[in-house]
This record gives sequence, structure tokens and C-alpha cells, in this order.
Amino acid sequence: YIVINDVKRDENVVDDFFGTKVSDPYRWLEDLDSNETNYFVEQQLELTKTFLDKNTQKEGIKKRLTELWNYPKITAPIKAGNRYFTFENSGLQPFYVIYVQDTLDGERRVFLDVNKLSDDGSLSLEPYKNLYDFSKDGEVFAYAVQKNGEDWKTIRFRNVSTGLDLPDKLENTKFPYLQWSPDNKGIFYTRLPGNNNSNPNISGTHIPMVYYHVLGTAQTEDILIAQFPQHKKYYLIQSKVTDDGNYLVISPIETFNENAVHIFSLKDGIDKTLQSKIVPVFPNATDAAYKYIGNIDSTFLFQTNKDASNFKFMTVTIDFSPRNQSEDLQSQATLISTFLPEHPKNVINSADIVDGKNTTVVNENTPALLWGYGGFAVSSLPSFSAKNLAFVDNFNGVYALANIRGGGEYGKKWYDEGAKLNKQNSFDDFQAAAEYLIKNNYTSSAKLTIEGESNGGLLVGACVNQHPELYGAAIVGVGVMDMLRINKTPVAELQRTIGGNPRQTNPLLLYVEKDAGHSSGKPVSKQIHEAAIILEFLAENLALEFKTSEDK
Repeated sequence: YIVINDVKRDENVVDDFFGTKVSDPYRWLEDLDSNETNYFVEQQLELTKTFLDKNTQKEGIKKRLTELWNYPKITAPIKAGNRYFTFENSGLQPFYVIYVQDTLDGERRVFLDVNKLSDDGSLSLEPYKNLYDFSKDGEVFAYAVQKNGEDWKTIRFRNVSTGLDLPDKLENTKFPYLQWSPDNKGIFYTRLPGNNNSNPNISGTHIPMVYYHVLGTAQTEDILIAQFPQHKKYYLIQSKVTDDGNYLVISPIETFNENAVHIFSLKDGIDKTLQSKIVPVFPNATDAAYKYIGNIDSTFLFQTNKDASNFKFMTVTIDFSPRNQSEDLQSQATLISTFLPEHPKNVINSADIVDGKNTTVVNENTPALLWGYGGFAVSSLPSFSAKNLAFVDNFNGVYALANIRGGGEYGKKWYDEGAKLNKQNSFDDFQAAAEYLIKNNYTSSAKLTIEGESNGGLLVGACVNQHPELYGAAIVGVGVMDMLRINKTPVAELQRTIGGNPRQTNPLLLYVEKDAGHSSGKPVSKQIHEAAIILEFLAENLALEFKTSEDK
């Protein structure tokens, strides 16, 4: 095994957390621009490269991943005005291409090729709904561009008919939640007090605000619609213009499981007086979650977990006359499905019958990959992954996804039991999943890999420290590793760590990509490269053979 060279330790750095002394000898690494930090990163990358270069299966792994990644991807059509738009990728294109057509079966034309936003491929647009919006008449496309996957974004505007960008550019935004006004003259967006050239932390000083931008004007003239300076823990505000164009619904969010709701009437136009016309429908952001579903006139339908851990629907009727709002809570039915078909005759029910033979061999020698997240009330569901398919198919392995407390799979109670002072439950659940796989002979500790990204990186980091004997390898992607200083440190600066067991003699390897963000905005080539590194690491560390079709 590789022995990591001595790394500078400053034993004089000690913090006091409520009477508990915590040593932090590597505090100097928080200076991301220092020569010492850059040298450390370079040395760790060289160490990782040396280890991975020993693997003789590199070319086969990359070739297989490229094959699995090479399939066409397309989103559902988006109707804007009299046109239809789709995000498409032929297979191995770095980013999506947006196509436009006049009818659903009409000729497809390239509207915006994200691959051509920059010569070096550093600019990207992800097909996430809060990052783009078409004007109601379908004539202007607003889209948020990020550079090298960083959180800061620049909002641009493109004329649909000419295919040319307009002069307007909006800065200082991370999660913009773009929403056009019903008259097509401007757009609502969420921005921050910081700027795209700063390196902000998440200490609460960057409180989100909703602004309105009129096309053809300077950003300095934008109208402030909503801000909540008294709520310093709000980290984003979601905005939604109702389908009838009469209202703006904003949802300030403090945690992923609770939010406030405020509504503005747009019937009298949009100007500087709009801010004073805010109607606080659910002003307490720590009370429950309220998701706007739709409205008929001034009666609004919400999905909520208020007094219903597994959610219910409720309606609120609002009188927008000043100081004369009232609530009318109606439905108390428990929500069992979020799919509400409006036209049942157009719904096709189908089921695929799996008739292939299960030839998977599972025993103590079977490699297994256990993935987890368990945070922010996010429900973790199975989805296609070229990397995971290669692991299962070419390593003859098994893949498991653990639904653990802290996620959103079983409602608010499930989330609360894995959050804040209950976070240890998330770690316990994940470790119990690992023990289950081992006990039931799906794998063994020596062949078990655990993986997680972001909050899942925190999960994996905690588990390999608490029970290192359970795992043969661990993969931590953009992990939040130091919870005691998360409020003082920029988010996700070390982009990807690939490690073994920190308490054994196995290698602890670091892979850092400086020009990448918190896992978003990566071109396909970089995604394949990172997946290859992970599989190369597992092949070498767990002594796995990557079998191709010729080997089977």
C-alpha cells in the first residue's frame, strides 16, 4: 500500500465548542488560494494517479463506460406560445442541445446549442426547470448559465425568432427560479446580495431576495419584490406565477421539510408598490411544508404535511383586499399519490414482464455497492446509472440503495428522525443496511463499497469512521465533512474524494477537480472520466476483475 507523506500539522489550532476542545491541525487547508494548499492538492493528485496507474484494466473500463453512456437522451416537449422545445443529447455530446419545432411532428431546428456557449466548454445550462423559462408568448427564452459547475449563475435572454441573445444580463444569482410575468415584459428571479466574483460562505449573510427585471433595462433598475431580512436562515426563495397569470406565489425555505408561503396579486400590474401588497398565507417557515399545486380564481390548492406526516391536500381561499384575508381549510384526505390525471382517458397503464433468467451469483466473494443519501427530506429512488450498470455487469456485482431516515420516503416523521440531533439515526440505518447485505450473504465486508455524494458524502464519511470494519472501500463525492465549521467554509471546494479505510493501512486517496462545481454542470466526458476513476479504484483496491463480453 502507498504510504502518504507527512503532511503539515498545526497542533496549536484548537476550537472550544461548548466546553469541548476540538483540535483542527489542518485548518491551513481552508486557504484555498495558498501555495501550501495548492501543493498539497498536487501531491494528493499525484498519489492518486500513481495508485490508479497500477490498474491494468483502465482502457477496458473507460471503453465500457463510453459504450453505456452513448444513448440518446431527450426531455418531454415544453410548449411555449405556438412552439415546442426539447432538450436533447445524441449520446456523448458534452451538454444538451435545445431544439424547437412548430408542431409536435414538425421539423426540428436547433434553437440553442449549449455546447457552443463557450469555446472551452466551461459554460453550461442544466435542464432543471428553475434555471430557465420561456415567456408566455414563447418569444423570449431566459436561461441561467454556470461556469465550471460553480453555484453562481448569469441569467441571459435569447430571442426565439432570431436565435440571438439580447443585451440583458443578470448577475448575483444561484437558484434563480425564473418566472415570466404574464405580459411577457419581464421576469421574476431570486438573487443574493453577493456577486459572481465573490467567494461567499453559507454563514447566513447571503439572504435571498425576489426581484423583477424588465427587459431592456439595467439590472440596477430591477424592482425588489420580496425580502425577509429578519429571517437570516432562509437560503432560497421559490417563485411561481400561477397558470392564470393573476398571482405570484413565493415560498421562502429554511429547511427542505418546511417553508413559508406568500402571495402577490398581479392584477393591478407590477411596480414598486407590489412589495407592500404581500399576503402572508403561511408566514411561519418552520411550521410545515406547503407546496402550491394550482388555483381557481382566489382559491389555492396546496400539498402539505401540516398535521399529516404523509401529506394531505388543503385549499385556502384568499380575499386580497388589504387586511381582509381569510383561510378556508377543506380537504383532510391523506395523499397517497402525487399524480393527479386530469384526463383519465389519455392515461395508458402498462407493465413490463421481466422474463430473463436471474443468473446472478451472490456470496461472500460478490462485490457490492451500497449507495445512500438520507438528508433534506429527499426521497432516494432507483435511476439509471451507466457507472452502476458497469459495476453490476462487468464486476458481476450487486447494487443496493438504502432508504434511510433523514430522507423524505416516509414523510415528515421519517425526516425528523434523521435530522439535527437525530442525525446518528441516518448513520445507524445505513450501517444496518450494510450489515444486512453481509448477514444475508450478498457480499462480505472485504467486498462491500459504500458511496454517497454531498449529504451522502457526510453519511459515508461518518460511517467509515464509526465502523471501518464493515467496508472494503468507500467513495465520498463532494462531501460535507466538517459539520463544526460548515458555516465558515465555502461549500464544496474539494470536489471529489475517493478513499479507502481511514483506520486501516488501505490507501486514502484524494481526487480534486478545481474546475468543477457541486456535481452539476459537468460535460459528459468529465462524467465518464470520474466514473472510470471510481471503477479503477474499486478494481485495484478490492482486487476485482473487470470482465468484458469476451471474458464471459
